[in-house]
This record gives sequence, C-alpha cells and structure tokens, in this order.
Amino acid sequence: MITADYDLQHLNTLGCPSRAEYFCAVSTLAELTEALAWAQQRSLRVNLLGGGSNVLCAPVIPGLTLAPNLLGRNAVKQAGEQIWVELAAGENWHQAVLWCSSQGWYGLENLALIPGSAGAAPIQNIGAYGVELAQLLSEVICFNRETQSLQTLDANQCQLGYRDSIFKHSLRHSHIILAIRLRLSLRFKPDLSYGALQFQGVNPSASELLDRVIHLRQSKLPDPAVTPNAGSFFKNPVVTTATLTRLLERYVSVPHYPAAAGFAKLAAAWLIEQAGCKGQTYSGVNVHALQALVLTNPAHRPRTDVLACAATVAQSVQAKFGIVLEIEPQLLG
Repeated sequence: MITADYDLQHLNTLGCPSRAEYFCAVSTLAELTEALAWAQQRSLRVNLLGGGSNVLCAPVIPGLTLAPNLLGRNAVKQAGEQIWVELAAGENWHQAVLWCSSQGWYGLENLALIPGSAGAAPIQNIGAYGVELAQLLSEVICFNRETQSLQTLDANQCQLGYRDSIFKHSLRHSHIILAIRLRLSLRFKPDLSYGALQFQGVNPSASELLDRVIHLRQSKLPDPAVTPNAGSFFKNPVVTTATLTRLLERYVSVPHYPAAAGFAKLAAAWLIEQAGCKGQTYSGVNVHALQALVLTNPAHRPRTDVLACAATVAQSVQAKFGIVLEIEPQLLG
C-alpha cells in the first residue's frame, strides 16, 4: 500500500513535522522489490526510514519514503561456545537484545535500550558503555538495487568506524539492509570496562548487567515516547594527541579516552556543559539538563530549528575549545 502525502511526525523520534510525498511500509522482500519498481517507473527518489530514532526529517520529503519492516529472529549456526543469530531489519533493537540474553546468547547486554531497529544498527555502528556493534557483527544481508539481487557483506566490508559505516557513504543509495547476523557467546562474559558498570568487585549475571545498563540509560536519557529526542545528537570528537596535550594544559580535567594510535576521544557532553549550553534552550529546542549530548524537541519544532540549536551549541564549543562537533542524526529529505 503506497500512500500519498503521508504524515511522518510520529515516525521520527524528534517529532519534527514532516510529510512524505509517498510512503510505503514493506514486510517482505517481494513487497520491497515491488515498491522499488513502482518508484523507478515514476523516476522517484527512494528514502529509507527505519525506527526513526536517528534522523532529522525535512518538512516535505520528495519521492518514496520506504520503511523496511521485515521481522524475524533466529539462530543460524553454532560452533563451540559461539552462536550466530540473525535479526531481520525491522526487529526492535532493544527487544532483540532482551530476547538474545533470555535465550542464553550473550554479548549484547551493554547495548540494551538503544532505540531503533536492527537494520539501522550497522549503519551507525551503535555503541554504548564500552561495547560497539563492530565487536559482534558477523554479516549484513542487503538488497542491491543496482544488480537487483541479494548481497551478503562481512563485517570488514561494512567498514565500521566510530558511528560510521559504508552504508553512510558509497552504499547509501544502492543497498537496503534486510537482516544482520551477530556472533554471540553461549558463555556470559560481562564487559565492565565502563566505570559505571562496576559491581563492587563481583561479576554480575546477565540479567543484573541488563538491569544496570537500562537503569543508567533511563536515569540520564529522556524517553523519546514521552519527550521527543534522537538520543545522542553529537559525536564525541576525535582529536590528535597533540591537540589533547594543548587542551590539558588549559583544562586539566577534560575527560578523554584512547582512540586509534596518535588520537584521543573527548567527551562531547563535558565540552557542551563547560561551554555553558547544558539545560539551555535555543530556537525552541532544549539541550537536555541531565545529558548535554541530547537535544529535546517537546514543542515539535521543524528541522531548521533543531539544526539551529545544534549550530549554536557547536559554535559555543568551538569558541571555547577550538573543537568542532559533528552531529549524529542523518538528514532525511
């Protein structure tokens, strides 16, 4: 079913007013190929919309906005203590994390409560509390629009980086993710490298770690179902060690973490707070009072206002520290 002039405000967690020229949700590969053929016959651009938790929607989105709501989750292979689990693109990420852990398939616990769908996870290379999807991803199954065929990419081919992947670049318009395969463990080995996940010297159970991660996220991050937001709006900037040394000479307490050789990652939330933006409102959009990385949009302001708020924050940080912040959400339309 293809609908004209479709309201997308309820399908993007920032709640920006937006309408699609045409919209279609598909639940099978056959429906997907049929919708793509319909758009091609009319020379319409195709825009992909997953869970809507990491996008900034334009007021009007030309062409066909396509929501791949394919469902399904199952184990596909086991070897020793490892098991490979396939999640269809439309599966809710958090529910999939809970389901895997309940099956005794471990490794995703630190990534609980991240909003969005499984299909969007490799695009962003989602990560939290010391774990990134890149550590667990085995393969991504795609539909190649250019060859009209299925294509399986291994993790290396996905070129996963910090909140980045090949799906944001050369494959952005040619490949549609249908499913992902994760390499999980049958033996629970908690990753407690993130400071707030310490359990006073004892190792938690999987359910205890899940509960801790969920509590941490809920204590700092607003629920998008209640307060419109897109989660972390800014990336943590990666700088050279020389830049970090200069910063530490002026700001000895700047939080920083190891990155690639010769680089370090800074805490964007700290930079934003020190620049005086935490808890402030710009262009009707709020910088969250508990987590400065999050912009909230309770008044359902348009994308231009959200970007104006982000620009004000970024300018304040650059003026104080000389550091350029990048936004995480993708522009749609």
